[in-house]
Amino acid sequence: MIRTSLRNRLLAGAALALALALPAPLLAQDETESNSYTMQVMTQSFDGEREMSHSQALAYARMRQGDESWIELDFGNGGAVIETRDGTSAGLFENTSGVEAGLLYNYTTRQLSSGDTLVERFHNTFVDRQLGHGPALGSNAQWSVAMMPAELGVVASSAAPISIELSREYFSHGGRDYVLLRYRVPAFSYDAHGRRVVQWGEGVALTDPGFGTMYWNAALHRAVGEEQGTSGRPYRTLKALIALDEAGLPMVDPRDIPQTAELVETFHGQAAQEVLGFVDGVMPDQTPLLLANAIDVMALSIAENSPNQLGEVTSQINMGTNGQLQNIPVTIGS
Repeated sequence: MIRTSLRNRLLAGAALALALALPAPLLAQDETESNSYTMQVMTQSFDGEREMSHSQALAYARMRQGDESWIELDFGNGGAVIETRDGTSAGLFENTSGVEAGLLYNYTTRQLSSGDTLVERFHNTFVDRQLGHGPALGSNAQWSVAMMPAELGVVASSAAPISIELSREYFSHGGRDYVLLRYRVPAFSYDAHGRRVVQWGEGVALTDPGFGTMYWNAALHRAVGEEQGTSGRPYRTLKALIALDEAGLPMVDPRDIPQTAELVETFHGQAAQEVLGFVDGVMPDQTPLLLANAIDVMALSIAENSPNQLGEVTSQINMGTNGQLQNIPVTIGS
């Protein structure tokens, strides 16, 4: 694991360097807002053929100056477990790359610049057009939006609009101000490469009022795809992020906050972890998992009325895992 105090100091220094590089008139006119911290990112995905669990450290630094926001994301070490019908394997990897993601966002033009063309294109092509239409920030709200899979960058046919139910709640707890963002996607259906799919999901994010610190974020999506000769191919994807302090401990425990306590069971309880058995068949179609990632990024961006940069980058969770993988023997009980 990365040493969080050292990584925070390095990223704080990087944010300071960015501030010193800004033009003097801009510094004089606008107040600089910056923060940096580390987090643990955990994902699980299942497509009926393979279940992959992944956990990785991530360092985050953000600075906002006027209408522009700079973000750097640096992935650290981690591990993965892969389970198939043939058995289970596990491994640790050491990150050997530098800073994997840098993002520049302009709140006036609502355009995102990034070295990752996939992240940049998804925001500027799909997310941007959905911003600015919801309730104003600063007060509690509940609303819903509807969009076709194509508006999420996913190719699917014979689909009805996907309904996304959103809510935003401001509150204080333990001397700290929070915003709780939630979304729910009731079951919807579509055709993916000739197979009928039914899909549903939900997500949550606990942040500060300025959306600069993501204290806790979780999402759970499931789907069942038509598979000849079976009762259906099950899909499941789960994501969780938790912000860490300099000692490497969670900044907040969502179980201790009344507004989030019941949600912990939804995303981290036994029912959330369960998957149906493996399915024989052709190579599984990945459309349900791609669509789940797209919905998660889009829903939280709409709820924040700005890009959910963490979601946009961590949806590409393979970033930074190009280090060395060491296999670890795993014994499965009888």
